[in-house]
Amino acid sequence: MRSGSVAVASILSKNRASCFGRLLLSWMETNGAEEFMWFSSDFTEVARQNSVMKIAVIIASRNNPQGLETVISTLSLLDSGAHSIGYYVAHDVDDNVTPQALQRLKTYGIDVQLFAGNRPLYLGQPYNDIAQKITDADVYCTCTDRFIPLTQHWDQAIALTMGKKDDCVFWWNSHVPGGQLTFPIVSAKWLRASGRIYAACFPFWFDDTWLAELNAFVHGLPHLMPPIYFANVRKHPTKRLRDLRFWMDVYIAKRPERMAHAADISRKLGIKQAPNMEKIFEHCRVRERFWDEHWQEWEKIFGDVSAPDATYLAAKAEADAFMKAAREAVTP
Repeated sequence: MRSGSVAVASILSKNRASCFGRLLLSWMETNGAEEFMWFSSDFTEVARQNSVMKIAVIIASRNNPQGLETVISTLSLLDSGAHSIGYYVAHDVDDNVTPQALQRLKTYGIDVQLFAGNRPLYLGQPYNDIAQKITDADVYCTCTDRFIPLTQHWDQAIALTMGKKDDCVFWWNSHVPGGQLTFPIVSAKWLRASGRIYAACFPFWFDDTWLAELNAFVHGLPHLMPPIYFANVRKHPTKRLRDLRFWMDVYIAKRPERMAHAADISRKLGIKQAPNMEKIFEHCRVRERFWDEHWQEWEKIFGDVSAPDATYLAAKAEADAFMKAAREAVTP
């Protein structure tokens, strides 16, 4: 075991539930995640300055009970105890192991609400569905069952950020320079104005990029990424990842939809849209040139070589219809 895991073990052994530490270390070693560093921030002063905040943590999980237990138990282990934190898990109806994991978490004193449904067409849909049901939260945090939080008193960092800017989207920090904005933290004000967390247009990827661009159209750049760190264990291949170039083109073609939505959000928030739109457009162009250079490589690494399932085929059919209509709209 290397230094990162030793540091984690040292910290966890001193905390209130060492069984969580054993679970975390076992999962890290199983997934080849030994070198994750442990980040700790002291937000004690924040605890004295901020009122109690209700934080909804939403997690989508499928057939990964150990990963799910690790995420939730580690978040619980690292929270400050100063805020009201609810855990909400979405899973597919044919996934029988996830409910068992949640029963085990209850023995640790962690209550988790479970939402079962049919496998969604779109990756972001379960997050939207849960957020619409949990109407009294101040802020909504997104995670997956391959997410490892690394910041002690992460909830206090969120409270501090919300105290400064409570109408936007901010992000868990991967601690990688120029790292991907992957897991958003969405304020209740933003959710009410937007009507959803994710666009829910894609069977894989893209939802986070869509949300980051949408938030930039409203609030401008740079993106807000406070010192709330995480590590994410990659899994290859990515379920339903195929036709990558097509889905990139769908994303680009839907930019007018994002711009119109951003204008509506700004109006509902009572603010002016970001003034530096050309800077944002250039940021988009740079990203899309990067896509042009790497999409074939990514498809080889992450592509799902199994037969496409019914949900993918349905999502693809809807996207095909959209692209056909978009082409016809610009054809004389």
